[in-house]
Amino acid sequence: MLHALRPSRSLPDRAAADLRSAIHSGGIVNEGRLPSEAQLVEQLGISRATLRQAISILEQEGLVQRRQGQGTFVVEPVQDLRNRLNDNFGVTDLIEASGSQPGTRDLEVAVQWADRQMVKRLALPARSRVVVARRVRLADDRLVAYTIDIIPATMLADREVDVETFRRWLEEERSVYRVVARLGLVIHYGIVTLEPVALEPKIATALELPAGTLALLMEQVDYTAEGVAVVHSYEYHHKAVETVQVYRKGPGPRL
Repeated sequence: MLHALRPSRSLPDRAAADLRSAIHSGGIVNEGRLPSEAQLVEQLGISRATLRQAISILEQEGLVQRRQGQGTFVVEPVQDLRNRLNDNFGVTDLIEASGSQPGTRDLEVAVQWADRQMVKRLALPARSRVVVARRVRLADDRLVAYTIDIIPATMLADREVDVETFRRWLEEERSVYRVVARLGLVIHYGIVTLEPVALEPKIATALELPAGTLALLMEQVDYTAEGVAVVHSYEYHHKAVETVQVYRKGPGPRL
């Protein structure tokens, strides 16, 4: 299902994200083909130029291909890949893309001094404060992940947003990416590290698992187009979480 877009990041990026989500959910594809350009422009509430840029983004990703005189088609093997690592998906997007309702419990928001790792990842001065949000993520009341999101405290202070407002926004939006957008910042890309880890007691208890259970940790730093680090995240995914699949283009010619 498509919906009219609200400005936050660039319109072509937003349109591409909405189309990508709709394609993965199977809501707009008819016999492998997307609706006509006129239909998409009307449903998204954007210009033809913006739509064409969005289609180009998906084409570069290998998700769709344009056929002269026939329309735009989904690349068939890719259509069924819901969670692709080359898409910068947050946990909320991951849950929604699987057709489930996202939820949160045990939310904790605190301001603290940045430790050495936070200073390094967010490129902060040595004596800096950060806002840390810890919570359990749910999909239709099913445990999905334990997440820790860290942002520089100056991001709030510079915009005269207090911690209670940040907490309320996080409860409303559920996604830290959407809260960052409300702060007027656009995340352009993220760098992620994946590794199996043994869960420490506090996180294991939150996920209702024995301490030491192996889980997938996704540690990510998200940046603006100017290369400014704005979010440092840890996502500890429950052992029952949906499998992540990867679309790998190529190999193509070796130069």
